[in-house]
Amino acid sequence: MKEEKLNDLPDNVQNIYSKYEKNGWNGNFNGQTLGTTAGIKFKNSDNQLPKVDSKANPITYREFDVNNKIVGQVRDAERLIRGSELYKQLLPNIHKIN
Repeated sequence: MKEEKLNDLPDNVQNIYSKYEKNGWNGNFNGQTLGTTAGIKFKNSDNQLPKVDSKANPITYREFDVNNKIVGQVRDAERLIRGSELYKQLLPNIHKIN
C-alpha cells in the first residue's frame, strides 16, 4: 500500500475530510444527502489494513462516504477510512486517513 499525506489527496477528498473534521467525525455533517454513510464499522474483510497495532492491540475502523449518495443508485466506492491506529494510507477508492 502506498502511504499518502492529506495534502496529496484530491481537492474534493480534502474538502470532505475538512467537513468531517469540523463535525468531530460524529456521523453525517449538514448538507449530506439521505443514504450517505458516515461512521459505520468498516469490516476490513479483505485484510488490506492491519488488524492489530505494533503493541498487538486490535485496530477498529470506521468508514465515511466521500461523495453524497444519489437517489436511486447504490453508494459509490470512495470512502474515508478512519482507524484507531495513527497512520495514513491510500487504497484504490478508499482513503485511509487518521
